[in-house]
Amino acid sequence: MRAVNPKPWRPAAEAEAVATLSVFVEWLRATGRMAQATPARMRDWQAADPDAFLAHVAAFAGLNAARGVRCNLLRHDGTREALVLHDATGAQRGWSRDDVRQGRDLPAPVGAALDGMAWRDLLRLAADHLLIAGTLPDDRLVWTGDPAAPWPYGAWIVGAVVVLAGAVRPPASGSRGCGTTPRSSRATPPR
Repeated sequence: MRAVNPKPWRPAAEAEAVATLSVFVEWLRATGRMAQATPARMRDWQAADPDAFLAHVAAFAGLNAARGVRCNLLRHDGTREALVLHDATGAQRGWSRDDVRQGRDLPAPVGAALDGMAWRDLLRLAADHLLIAGTLPDDRLVWTGDPAAPWPYGAWIVGAVVVLAGAVRPPASGSRGCGTTPRSSRATPPR
C-alpha cells in the first residue's frame, strides 16, 4: 500500500477564494513557508508560535521593521482620503493620506493611538485586517468606538479610509508625522 498525499485545501466558495486569507494560505504554500497550509493549520500555528506567524504576516504584507511602526502603517501616500471625522456637533473634516502621514493637525486620540503603537501591535493589526476582517483598499471603515483604540487605524495598512463617527475633540496641534522620532520607546520594532 502506498502513502497518498492529502488533497490540498481549496476554498469552497468564490467569496472565500478571493479573500486575503486564501491568498495568504496560497502564499505560504508557494513560498515554501508552510507546504500543507490550511486555514485551520494556520490558526494552530498562530496559537503555537505567534512570533513566527506575525513575522510571516509582515513578509506577506510587505511591512519592514526598519521603517518603523508609523511609516509602515501609513505607507500609502497621496491626496486620497484616509481619515474622516464626524464630530458630536455633526461637523465633518477629512484628512488625505499625505496629511495623516505627516501628522497634520490630527485629532488627539488618533495621534495618541499612533504614538502608543508597538511593532507587535502593528503586526497584529495587519493580521486582523488582512486575514480576519478582510479589509480592502476601497473600504470605508466606520468606527463608533473609542477613537484612541488602535484597531480601526490598522485599515490604513491596506489603504482603506477610517471614518470616526462620534465625540472626538478638535485636532491637536503639533502631531507627529511619519519618519519623526517616536515619543515612546514602545513604538520601535523589536530586535
